[in-house]
Amino acid sequence: ETELDNAMTAACNKVKAEGIELYVTSFGSGVSSSTRAKLQACATDADNYQHATSSADLAAFFNHIGQDVLNKSIYVSK
Repeated sequence: ETELDNAMTAACNKVKAEGIELYVTSFGSGVSSSTRAKLQACATDADNYQHATSSADLAAFFNHIGQDVLNKSIYVSK
């Protein structure tokens, strides 16, 4: 691993340790499987990472993020 990989991993771990939900995406055909694995490990969980190969995939992932945030944020009280 490179110094940049280590710095990214440390940043991801710090964010997650603070209880912040972390979503990560990669885009395009030039992203290696090892880079995808590192990015997926950075996300809070597997559902918070997606590799998008088209703008439609990317838009769908951002829609997923929006729905996920709404679902986790809405509560009912009396």
